[in-house]
Amino acid sequence: MWLRSLLAFMLGLAAVLLAAGALPAAWLHQNVFDEEGFVSFSAPMVEDSGFRSALAVAVASEASGQLDVPPAVRALARPAIERVVGRLTELDGFEQAWRESAAASHRLSLADPEHPKLAVQLAPLAQLAVREVADRLGVQAPAVGDLPVRFDSGRLEGYAAAAARLAAAWPWLAAGAVAAAVAALLLARRKATAVFWLGLGTAVAGLALWLAAGQLPGLAGGISAGALAEEFAVRFAQLATAGFQPWAAALVAGGGVAALAGLVARLAGQRSGPTGVSRKNASR
Repeated sequence: MWLRSLLAFMLGLAAVLLAAGALPAAWLHQNVFDEEGFVSFSAPMVEDSGFRSALAVAVASEASGQLDVPPAVRALARPAIERVVGRLTELDGFEQAWRESAAASHRLSLADPEHPKLAVQLAPLAQLAVREVADRLGVQAPAVGDLPVRFDSGRLEGYAAAAARLAAAWPWLAAGAVAAAVAALLLARRKATAVFWLGLGTAVAGLALWLAAGQLPGLAGGISAGALAEEFAVRFAQLATAGFQPWAAALVAGGGVAALAGLVARLAGQRSGPTGVSRKNASR
């Protein structure tokens, strides 16, 4: 009997741990490693002034070499680019250029998810800036070539590789959590008690994930990999915290509901037990 209870406990613990892994894995798969999801997720990045400034500096540096202008106006090109880039987010077509840049950056960085090479593809943004400056200088806007800015950070790429492996495993983690939970309930001698502890464990796991997500911006702030990479990491972490914490809160709520249901069922069973015995005795 004790072996059955121990096995039920171990399966319940496994279910909670697998669920705690499946939730961030599914979030990463949907919002980071899926290209369309990443484009939508990264859309608010440019609302941050620090990231916008670092992005503008990078675009100005890359775009200045793309203009084919006469020597007499070459000295005017860089200041004109800097003025245009300073208001890049206000230009018509910026939103589309940023979405194209995010999609190209995703493909460039995750061509091999097991060995990511993180980079931002600035070509769409640089093309927008070059076209605006060319119109101001009265010259023809050239086609901007490939303009990747690599993030020279093994630490960031190590995190990305680990996240890619976790995201790829989310269906197996979720299926394992469900299977372990069902098996634990089937083996448990007191079903209501098992539901209570499964729910409580799930709520605690969700709370731990919520708290862990809140630490991401602080961890990202310690990364040293160039101005654009640092601002990207911090802004990404801020968005990840804001995006993932509601998922973790939903896990807490779901676990809490399950724990409450198990507790109510357990109390109801305890109340009906003595009544049933007394009725049986009275009938005698």
